[in-house]
Amino acid sequence: MATFALTSGEIKSRPVTTVSHDVYDIEAPRGSKVRVDLAISLTSQELFTVTAHRELQPGGCIAVSPSGLTLALGSAARDMEGRVPPHVRVLQPLQGGRVQDSQLAVRVLEHAFREAGYKGPVGPRVLLQIPGELTESERRSLTEAARAAGARSVELIDQGRAAAAGVGLPVLQARASLIAHLDATSAEASLISFGRVLHSRPLAASWQNWQSAVCDLIRRDFQVQISMFSAHTLILALGAAGDPGPPRTYAVGGRDLVRGLPRKVEVASGTVHEAIRPSLDALARELQALIVSASDELLNDLVESGVTVAGPGAGLKGLSAFLSQRIQLPVHVQAEGEGLVCLLRQKDLRRSLLGRVARPGRSGWKPTRWAAAAVLLLGLSAAAFSLAPAAAGESPLQASLAPLWRMAAGVTSPAATPNLTGAVRQEERRRQQQTAGENQRLRSLIKLRSAPYASGGVLGARVLSHQPPGWPAMLVLDSGRSQGVKVGMPVVSNEGMVGTVSSVANDSSRVRLLTHPNSVVAATVGKSNGVLYGGSSKQTELRFLDPDKKVRRGETVLTSGLDGRYPAGIRLGKVMGVSSQKAVYSSFLVQPVNPEASSEVLLLRR
Repeated sequence: MATFALTSGEIKSRPVTTVSHDVYDIEAPRGSKVRVDLAISLTSQELFTVTAHRELQPGGCIAVSPSGLTLALGSAARDMEGRVPPHVRVLQPLQGGRVQDSQLAVRVLEHAFREAGYKGPVGPRVLLQIPGELTESERRSLTEAARAAGARSVELIDQGRAAAAGVGLPVLQARASLIAHLDATSAEASLISFGRVLHSRPLAASWQNWQSAVCDLIRRDFQVQISMFSAHTLILALGAAGDPGPPRTYAVGGRDLVRGLPRKVEVASGTVHEAIRPSLDALARELQALIVSASDELLNDLVESGVTVAGPGAGLKGLSAFLSQRIQLPVHVQAEGEGLVCLLRQKDLRRSLLGRVARPGRSGWKPTRWAAAAVLLLGLSAAAFSLAPAAAGESPLQASLAPLWRMAAGVTSPAATPNLTGAVRQEERRRQQQTAGENQRLRSLIKLRSAPYASGGVLGARVLSHQPPGWPAMLVLDSGRSQGVKVGMPVVSNEGMVGTVSSVANDSSRVRLLTHPNSVVAATVGKSNGVLYGGSSKQTELRFLDPDKKVRRGETVLTSGLDGRYPAGIRLGKVMGVSSQKAVYSSFLVQPVNPEASSEVLLLRR
């Protein structure tokens, strides 16, 4: 994700503040050290990486084959997106700082380490910038992935404190600093004092959310599907937080959803403002809630220092004036800071923000696990040397080392095998739960074979990939014409109907989901028949229902079979609420079956 430049009128630069750590360092006494060789931002789209001598963006994408073979990494994999056969998956296993696929995340981090120059057996000491809202299990997954990729040690820091250090806020002083960091994939507001986060809130104002909102609005108003990059260009050209000013237009090209052909449309500045306005209102409300939760002393500090907005999203035109009017505090817009650079190169700042507590009166050095293991091994060797009798033909040294060799060879008795550690037990439980869930899903698919609507026979298939956000609701299967797949075949999972086969290749096929704008299915709920229409990324609309018949929230929607295309009785979703009530008919919002909940589906023969 490219970060755009701010105009000189909107940037109020601040000098980097030097803080006396002897006075304000309350949690990291002398002797505690945190050494870092490499810093990586997981809140940016391209894995912004900083070393002692350079900055680079190795990219967070990976292209894999159906067998799991890595085809490309980083920017090369991103260039392959949309330009490769359907069976090749282009994925981003670290999205928003969360591990989506542990094995692929390890490969991406290994690539980042190699790009930074760590190719030997000794890995780097890594600092990861993450969203502050991550849970303990998500943080542990990130740490384990980084260690599996070769990191010697892993430290985590939330994006709020890193951004505050980068723009020069006095984060270590006894005064409050409020910063809203609007990054590419994650946004967060943090209230910081004494180097610690007192309050924080996740925000829906990331640059990626704005792009998705613009794509959805243009698809709704113009029936044209544009790419995320085109939405990025529109926001740069026409985006504004406050009054968009005189009407302006910008031409952008996309795919006509009716005919499937290329089409260029003129997008007005008011359209872009309408798309991003809900996210900006939510941003102002979250900042207001964060300020209200502050104590009187912290609020007094905020009246003097104001609020700082940083990150790629901070360059939106009129953002400072919009927020200042809504929260009644001065707002300072900062260019993208160098928080990771400061943490990497300023050891005193790093020690204060990340340092561990050392025992009073003792140095910060502690024996490592390897040193303790070496001392224990030497002690065992000495004991075995003094106690083990030598057999015939063996020297005393050979007799003393024999028990150790047998332990290394794995021939010790089961009673001598040490108990599993807590981490191993936890991993074993996780695998058992994963296996149980997969078995349950497969059993439900087997039961579907005996369902009345599957009397014509079924075909099994695996899901290869889903379309990224902002693209039409489609998914790709690993079965095609050679396996007997035909256009129009219904696709069902263990939860219900997913969609319909729209195109077939020799060894793969595309499925049009129920949320696709062109999806139309005859449906029934209770004793009333209607038609289920797509058009939204998360919900569908059930129209033409009898207004005299009551429909309750949570009722199950099934296929009626009246259209002759789909068998009757397949679950489509559940009713979420009333969409519109007219004299002639009623409409209801329906939450469809989640297509990402299962990696295996069945295709119904007709």
